[in-house]
Amino acid sequence: MLLREQVILLSGVGEGLGRDTALLFAGEGADLVLTARKPDIIEQVAAEVRALGRRCTTQLCDIEKPADCERTVVAAVAAHGRIDGLINIAYRPAWPNLTPLLDTAADLSDWRGCFDVNVWGTLQMTRSVAKHMAERRSNGLTPTRRSCFSPVGGPTSSNARYGSTISISPPPIGGGRVARRSCG
Repeated sequence: MLLREQVILLSGVGEGLGRDTALLFAGEGADLVLTARKPDIIEQVAAEVRALGRRCTTQLCDIEKPADCERTVVAAVAAHGRIDGLINIAYRPAWPNLTPLLDTAADLSDWRGCFDVNVWGTLQMTRSVAKHMAERRSNGLTPTRRSCFSPVGGPTSSNARYGSTISISPPPIGGGRVARRSCG
């Protein structure tokens, strides 16, 4: 079991990818914290995870709201003692009125909702969890960031989301800092 007794927080769990990810991680021995805006879905998935013999708690959370992200981390730590990993699944699908950039409203309102969840919400939840992880492991963990742009030269929501991935890595054996930058 790859994740035996690890506590993993999954943000934005739904009936598809979120459920599948939760069951995969539980099957590998992880205890889970499931978050979503809708309680019925995460409670159903939590019941499936518990049926596999794993601990699983749920927390209502809208990752667009910093207070929800902070409250989720506090509740997860209270229930499980720590958080070992984060999987951001929360996602707002393609814009309903996807239009070319030059044809959008001047305030870019056509694009904001998607970026608010897929980029800023993801970063907010990652920041909340990373703060806990760094405080828990005061052994020189270094947050690092990856950045990526689309092949056509502009940032896209999914690339921006990928680029917003934050990793916390322990220092290498013998000390020093870890610096990772990759795109791909």
